[in-house]
Amino acid sequence: MSINFFSLRSDSYFKLFSIPHIITLFLITVSIIFILLLLKDRTEKIRFKFRLIIGISAIVLQYLYLIWLIVNDIFSIKTSLPLQICSISLILVFFANITKNKFIINMLYFWGIIGGIYAILFPNLLQGFPHFRFIEFFIAHWLILLTVFYFIFIEKHFISFKDFLASYLITILYLVIIFIINIILKSNYLFLNKKPFFNSFFDYFGNYYQLWLVIALFLLFLILYIPFIIFKFNILQNKSLQKKGFYYE
Repeated sequence: MSINFFSLRSDSYFKLFSIPHIITLFLITVSIIFILLLLKDRTEKIRFKFRLIIGISAIVLQYLYLIWLIVNDIFSIKTSLPLQICSISLILVFFANITKNKFIINMLYFWGIIGGIYAILFPNLLQGFPHFRFIEFFIAHWLILLTVFYFIFIEKHFISFKDFLASYLITILYLVIIFIINIILKSNYLFLNKKPFFNSFFDYFGNYYQLWLVIALFLLFLILYIPFIIFKFNILQNKSLQKKGFYYE
């Protein structure tokens, strides 16, 4: 049982929107809401302890996944480096919670929500519950989403237009860097050099899917920025929100 749990082989295979998948989505949603309500109006000392636990957990999970790859002899620089958006986001979870750095939180907001929500809805996963990979995968993305919503709703982090634009441009720069790395390593991180062999949203973009990806990302970033435009307008109209600690730039 323990060998199967941490081995490459699994007694059950992941099925999209199966009962374990739906239950997991439900638990992720409910637990995030519950924790945010629990942390509301808590002292900075309690919040710091929470951030410390979440940050350390993110790094531990990243190392456990790396160990799993090595133990099962499937680690490869062409496929296993932490260059995927969700892998980078998990690392950002650590630094965001430890440092509360505004730039890191901005990047985590866009990357975490786009990558995190897509990943838990349509996981690129073979192993089903209760395999290690299943549990690690969903906990990792839970940590990403929990951190994002924590900083938005508890720490009242605000995304300005400058933050939105900078985050998008840095994302495009990152895609260019990954494209170059793919050429050097003959890899296909983020599927920038060729489409995945399985069905994905890339199929809708045709042959020049990289260009359409850049456009699609801008639209997604814009959609995620719109709530802050609305919120900024509400703050300007409602001084009581300002007294509660909400701010904007």
